[in-house]
Amino acid sequence: MEYLVAQADNLRDKTIIALLSDSGMRLKEIGNIKVSDIDWESMPIAIWGEGSKQRRAPFIAKSGDLLMHFVEVLPLIFTALA
Repeated sequence: MEYLVAQADNLRDKTIIALLSDSGMRLKEIGNIKVSDIDWESMPIAIWGEGSKQRRAPFIAKSGDLLMHFVEVLPLIFTALA
């Protein structure tokens, strides 16, 4: 996974690759994550699957660091685009 993350061009792609690898989440599930779905202490993400069933997808600290950084810079990205 580290090789793929290192090859990604931007923080968004690095974060997506890390979460796909760690959590087993589908790309569509990653796209639907809300910050409120993330438990930063025990490191699972609440996701909603088929039939509106909730499950928890764990991730490791390294992916959590990428995700935290992405969440921090996301408002800056949208501000720059406005």
